[in-house]
Amino acid sequence: AWVTHLLSWRWAMLLYLPLLLVARFVIALNLTTEGERKKSPFSVTALLLIIVGVGITVLPAAGALKIVLMVTGVAVLGYVAVLLMPQGTFTRATPRRAALAGMLFLTGGYFAGNELVSLTAHDLYRAGPDALGGIIMGGGLGWAIVGVFCGIKPATTRRGYRLRVISGLGCIALAALFFAAWIFSGWHLASPTAVFCTVWTIAGIGMGIAYLDTLNIFFDDPDVPDGITIETMASSAVIVESLASTMFIPLTTSIVATAFTAHQGVFALPYALTWLLIAVAIVFAFGYLRRTYPARTA
Repeated sequence: AWVTHLLSWRWAMLLYLPLLLVARFVIALNLTTEGERKKSPFSVTALLLIIVGVGITVLPAAGALKIVLMVTGVAVLGYVAVLLMPQGTFTRATPRRAALAGMLFLTGGYFAGNELVSLTAHDLYRAGPDALGGIIMGGGLGWAIVGVFCGIKPATTRRGYRLRVISGLGCIALAALFFAAWIFSGWHLASPTAVFCTVWTIAGIGMGIAYLDTLNIFFDDPDVPDGITIETMASSAVIVESLASTMFIPLTTSIVATAFTAHQGVFALPYALTWLLIAVAIVFAFGYLRRTYPARTA
């Protein structure tokens, strides 16, 4: 609230990220174990590269320079993802590696959308705090409630998992494409808040359908050994979501920030293009998740 008051609520969404990374790093350094101590996959080099990548992405600039900075920042953070994940995560089609790669794009796309839906509703459709709270709550409730049911009855077959992935990712992608088409069309509704709440709740339901079953794959012993230890998998499961937020949220807010360079009002095109990028991220997630499945079903 203090940051929002002094600067803006957009900065409040960004400034916590370095603190989050430092806090996670401090916790990891102070964890103790009674068993054999193993080297952490999270290196100081990776931490510095994350700081550099996020910094380049959010640097204030305009025009072609801004595009170059964003592409460079994403490239640096992409290299960090390759560095921190188990070897071959993005190139070898083993179930747990594919699940990790898919989770990066799934959580990155959804978390970026969760930030973008507030920005879109506020900046383009003048939604107030109460409306924004309802929109965000709809997505969170959809994820939580459906996640409970999926946790009670997880997918145990390749076909069952595939159906859930298609349904869940389809909900998120369709929500992103709907928002992009809505902005491109310039369509004005009497009650846009109700539309935002409904569509983003559908996206949250999609996340609830796909997320938990994918997370379960991380910790199942694979049918064929893939060379990833349980310690490496546990740390990667935590790192992948933090890394996804660090990659996609600054990129999203940086693209949207270009909407305010126009001389009159807010330029809507960056919002629509960012929703399209989120849909593309979900397509990448499906490209990886279609290669994975629960253990003991091959």
